Amino acid sequence: MIDKRATKVVVADTHIWTLWFIGGFTLVVIGMEVIPAFVSRIEIPDTSALEAIYQSSKVFMLVVGIMAIYTFLNLFIEFGKTRQDYIHALTISGLLLAVTLSVGALLVSALLTPIFDQPTQAVINETAVHYLSIDAALIMVSTYVFYFALGMFITSIFYRFGWIIGILGVGVAIFITIIESYLFGTESIFSGLHSLGDGVNLYLAALLTLVASGLIFMLLKKLLARVQISVS
Repeated sequence: MIDKRATKVVVADTHIWTLWFIGGFTLVVIGMEVIPAFVSRIEIPDTSALEAIYQSSKVFMLVVGIMAIYTFLNLFIEFGKTRQDYIHALTISGLLLAVTLSVGALLVSALLTPIFDQPTQAVINETAVHYLSIDAALIMVSTYVFYFALGMFITSIFYRFGWIIGILGVGVAIFITIIESYLFGTESIFSGLHSLGDGVNLYLAALLTLVASGLIFMLLKKLLARVQISVS
């Protein structure tokens, strides 16, 4: 059974981080458009706001996933919540964060694209989509959930087994991103290696990415089941 009170705490805190990120990156995108008008030597690539936000948001979700373990696990145990409550709360939070971040990216793109006369076609994961399309939202949501789960996986390995195995866990994470890059026909966020293929069907890639995220969340239950918690 899902602990609604605990879930609300995690959702609220992580969404505060997300709102700050969306606000900050909106200012960055505006700056990228405004600064070249005053400094002629600076050249900004002719990309859409959605593309810029998407690439940074993957890293953001990875970092949030990494931080979530250290931020909330001890707190949950200290207040008498189970590890199962904790995993459920983070799973729901990750899904909601992915939706919120995707909606935020689309809203920022909808606002800035006509103002700065940016391209209406965004290339996301090597796929050309309209900047306000369902395809764009699907790619973002599935990818954001994946990187959130992957961030939690990396931290959980360090938390459960220590630094030596943790470094091996990072290697596993890199391998997983290469598989994800193969599905979408893009490059790995960690290694920078290009995909071995041209990707598969967009909808199948999104589905397989969500399935992979679900498997990672299931693995997290096993990893965190016997983690020793020090409560001050």
